[in-house]
Amino acid sequence: MGGKPKLWPASIGGRVDQIGIVVRDAEKAMLRYTQALGVRCWYRAESSGEMRVVSRGKELVLDIDIHLGYIGRVQLEIIESRAGSGGIYAEHLEARGEGLHHVGFFVSNLDKKLRALRAIGIEPAQSGEIRSRGGAVTRYAYYETGGQGNIIAEFIETKILGIPVGMSRFMMNIGTLTGDARRVRL
Repeated sequence: MGGKPKLWPASIGGRVDQIGIVVRDAEKAMLRYTQALGVRCWYRAESSGEMRVVSRGKELVLDIDIHLGYIGRVQLEIIESRAGSGGIYAEHLEARGEGLHHVGFFVSNLDKKLRALRAIGIEPAQSGEIRSRGGAVTRYAYYETGGQGNIIAEFIETKILGIPVGMSRFMMNIGTLTGDARRVRL
């Protein structure tokens, strides 16, 4: 009877806020998910070009494009990973092709989550920081759950002026005013 493995404490997760999908062509994917799932509005994340990424212990410069839409309160993230970009998005495309990449959890204190996972011996597969044009700072960390059916969990923290703001549809609309995001018309 051994009990549950002590891998992910209950306090680590929460409700799923985001579903991440890796693709080769974001525009085609957005059209597909608009038709299939009824996503009505898409936003393109507008980075200032400041993106720090560490993947499997190595610093990288990724060539990606991120688009966000909503199904109810759940954010659908389309990540277009361009050829030669590297990182876990490129790994996914090479090993599995386009499709579901991760489930994401919006957090207000990423450092606390990172410490809790490190305390039980779990390190991120990839982590990074993205600074947007309007001043928002998004930090994230991806963790592999391991084993058969491995799925990646992402913890995401977005702050403006040091205040956690999350990534709701409302905040994306504010982001269109500050330069953090741009609405995409299909």
